[in-house]
Amino acid sequence: MKERVGLSQRAYAAHRGVSLRAVQRALEDGRITALPDGSIDAEKADADWESNTDATKRPKSASGRLTEVRTAKEYTTTRLLDLKLKQATAELVPLNEVKILFRATSSNIFNAFMNLGNAVAPRLVGQRDITRITNTINEEVRRMIKEYANDAEQEITSRFQSVLGIGDNTQ
Repeated sequence: MKERVGLSQRAYAAHRGVSLRAVQRALEDGRITALPDGSIDAEKADADWESNTDATKRPKSASGRLTEVRTAKEYTTTRLLDLKLKQATAELVPLNEVKILFRATSSNIFNAFMNLGNAVAPRLVGQRDITRITNTINEEVRRMIKEYANDAEQEITSRFQSVLGIGDNTQ
């Protein structure tokens, strides 16, 4: 009986740290080749195994899957903590609160502009100069916008501080 030149399939599997079936599949798929006597040259087979094996198709070990699950859990936990921190520091506001404030803001703007005529008309009685009429209306619109912007900022700050349960730290 001839002596084997290389390792048996079982010995090569132990050498690679894989199952005997993994070595048999690699031989069947042509990713590694056996010597004429059926043994395996470990050095050549290791190089062939690495160059001929698609890493994305390798089955993951249980520890690899566990690492993926732990990584995903850590990412999710970190993301949730980040969102809670942003909410606590008023960098993140619940969507329903934004919608409520938007509706109130839109209503206030609508009402302000609907009353523009009442605010400006008394000052325009008897005016015939179109430039003066235009300037008077523009001045009132600017005043309303400036006043509304200040009121809206205070309302937003007040509402979100009460919703989030924080004091005034916007100095």
